[in-house]
Amino acid sequence: MLILLLLALGSSPMASASHTHTAPFKVTLTGTFAFTSESTIAASGKGTASHLGHITATGTMSITSNSGTPSVTLTAANGDKLFLTAVGTATFTSSTTAVFIGTYTITGGTGHFMHATGHGTVNIWADLTSSAGGTFVARISGSITR
Repeated sequence: MLILLLLALGSSPMASASHTHTAPFKVTLTGTFAFTSESTIAASGKGTASHLGHITATGTMSITSNSGTPSVTLTAANGDKLFLTAVGTATFTSSTTAVFIGTYTITGGTGHFMHATGHGTVNIWADLTSSAGGTFVARISGSITR
């Protein structure tokens, strides 16, 4: 009888346990970037992301030699945000084209993504259109837990 009462009141340990769900996560972005210093890039773009729909993205990347550490915020149409960091290497494939290959980690967010985690791969293809910056296409693929 006590067990039925606890279940009815939602006081059982099972009722208060946090339910997490891990799902595939994919992002496609296009945008522009600008050098803010010799070792820092600022970028912004638009695209789509699993679980967020149409998104805007803003971020920065610190560059040391051929290594990069991007930090990105993805914002859904409803204002929810997802925060990602990444590490990887950049390689020039021509005098005006570079490819960044790395891994990302989801570090949280806001709204529905407040306690989100996840990880996977990131690929960025960048075209330098001037000495000040250029355009990029990014693909992210992995998982998200929330």
